[in-house]
Amino acid sequence: MWCVIYYAVYMEKRLYGFYPFDMQDFIDKVFNGTMSYHLYFVIIIVQMYIVGPVFYKLLKNSKNKVAILIISAVITALCAEFIRYENSDRLFLKYMFFFMLGIYVTLEYDRYTSWINKHKILISALYVVCAAVYTAVSYYNLSIYVGVWFMFSVVSVFFVYLVGLVMKKLMKNIYPFVKLFGQSSYYIYLMHPLVLTLMVIYTRENGILSVTKRLIMYFSTVMPITILSCLAFAFVKNKIKARKKAVSAASS
Repeated sequence: MWCVIYYAVYMEKRLYGFYPFDMQDFIDKVFNGTMSYHLYFVIIIVQMYIVGPVFYKLLKNSKNKVAILIISAVITALCAEFIRYENSDRLFLKYMFFFMLGIYVTLEYDRYTSWINKHKILISALYVVCAAVYTAVSYYNLSIYVGVWFMFSVVSVFFVYLVGLVMKKLMKNIYPFVKLFGQSSYYIYLMHPLVLTLMVIYTRENGILSVTKRLIMYFSTVMPITILSCLAFAFVKNKIKARKKAVSAASS
């Protein structure tokens, strides 16, 4: 659906020089995740949903889950470093560890959160160090970029989860809103470039040339419109699901 929406906007406005509708062009962009700069993620997610049951069964039936995670981390790092072709960043093997880690958390939540809390100082320190190294490597475009990216990404996952656990303790009163925001995050990710694109078109067609004015308009419209729209959608969706569940329970 999102590919259709983005293609329609780009084609109609000739934003990137698209010509009249071309089915082959449309199909290529859908399957390569090139319809918009952020839709590559959808291709990765689709692959993960396909192979996910295999990963889940592998971890669930194993007595050495951590060892499997370590092996998957090595495979992911090697694939990220050595598999290189056009659009290779869409290949699920380059993100396998992170998906398997998510599965592991669902299976061993108490053990995982206990480990995070036990090593919170180490995780925080590693995050600061890795962030500094990653920034330097990116700035100087060093050849070790991929390896550093992987380490930074792994540590970031642990650090963000640590922050989430802290926030959970401090924000008990607003947890329902935080939960709703989390449910809306994927929609926000999918929608925000569309709103930005429409604002770019608006400023261009209305002769707004000032960079400062454009930035102010983008800042004051893109994220507020996107976030509020997605929160409203998720809220209504939850209400509909709850109502259906209540009706089903009442009739059974």
